[in-house]
Amino acid sequence: MDLMVKHMDQIYSNAQLTIIAAFGSSARDHLPGIGDKPVRCQRRAVIGETCLIEISNVGPDTVKSSKWATRGWTFQEGYLSKRRLVFTDNEVLFLCNERLRKETETSNSTNLNEFHSWVVPWESDSLWPHIKEYSKRDLSKDSDGLNAFLGVVKYYQLNKDRAKGQISHIRGIPLRMIEGQLRFDFLWRHPSIARRRDCLPSWSWSGWGGVCEIFSCEYDQLHTQPPPTEEHAAKTENPVVERIVRIHIPRRNGTVDLHTIIQEHQAGTFRDTDQKELRITSFVIPLRFRTVNTSQMYFPHLNGSPPRGPKTVLTFGVKPDVFLSCPVYFDKEYNPSVHKEGLVLPRKGKFYEKCEDYTIIVLEPTADGKYERAGILRLNYKAKYKSDRPGSGVVGRLVGEQASDSWAVYLDNGGGVRGYPRSYVQYGVPNDYFFLGGSEWKTICLV
Repeated sequence: MDLMVKHMDQIYSNAQLTIIAAFGSSARDHLPGIGDKPVRCQRRAVIGETCLIEISNVGPDTVKSSKWATRGWTFQEGYLSKRRLVFTDNEVLFLCNERLRKETETSNSTNLNEFHSWVVPWESDSLWPHIKEYSKRDLSKDSDGLNAFLGVVKYYQLNKDRAKGQISHIRGIPLRMIEGQLRFDFLWRHPSIARRRDCLPSWSWSGWGGVCEIFSCEYDQLHTQPPPTEEHAAKTENPVVERIVRIHIPRRNGTVDLHTIIQEHQAGTFRDTDQKELRITSFVIPLRFRTVNTSQMYFPHLNGSPPRGPKTVLTFGVKPDVFLSCPVYFDKEYNPSVHKEGLVLPRKGKFYEKCEDYTIIVLEPTADGKYERAGILRLNYKAKYKSDRPGSGVVGRLVGEQASDSWAVYLDNGGGVRGYPRSYVQYGVPNDYFFLGGSEWKTICLV
């Protein structure tokens, strides 16, 4: 069985025809028109010399609402197959990657585009549209969380013309080499609370049951960097914050970094293991959460407002008695007794260069001194020089994620609104890394 799982991409892509049962509630149901199932019948009526024939209304919604379309293992079945014979209660469809034909229609007209969203490979240079769709589906066994998707991952690994750059993966997390830069699609989120799959790592989307997505394909790729040379370190003006995020994978004889992993993939020497750990070296900061009532807030800079009512947010001090309050996408329910630390990850993978995008992963300690991921949020620091304003060398503001479904606000000590990220501007000395106050540079083990 394990051998078949590793070759599902070849099994489906090399099949002459895949039969899809888009009806019934289980694998024990017979195909309509075969065995005990009634024969499908196209009703007709003859009026004089005119023959009226019933045209079925079977379409994408018919298949999308079927039990087949909710199952995890059937995702790669529909995606990887070249020719599909789809049985529904009313008629049979023939669907290949270029044409759709219905049993009850004789016309050559097709509406293939409607079916791209549920079964036909659609154009994308990223795995994430597929990961999001797959994460909506159900699995009987948590241990299949990644296995049922490996065929799609392997398809992208072998088809470089479809993927943007050389693509590999670690436990389902895409790892890509793009224009000489190694990017790790590590910064995904859950729009709502998910269910933990303990047999898979918490840092991978496969370790959770629930819809998974990313903020954007470009800005949620963590750029991994090689360590600085001694010559570069000697020239650095601010050695206190000269840090490069390091990610290593433990192995029996030590550890390897992500650059080594993708080189092994390219050389065909990579051997997958059951390792669930990532060792990440970066800043770990203390977290301060607060409950705010969004019903009393006004967000003029957003197209929409956040959900009304109490919401748990993370706060950072930005100046005396002023705090930035920004939303957190929790993977599990917030626990004030354990969610007290966060792992800081600059998008470009290093702290000593100007960086405007930071991600903070909320950590939850485990009994053995390791950590699981419990949530994620994004920070954005914007600064520009204002030489025409006496006494203020920098205009800066630390803001929360600015997507239409997110929000951020400045609060005072009592929780009252002091301003909004696009209207509240902080003048003063450069403070690019002030939110790292109280942080500790260390290596943690994420499982």
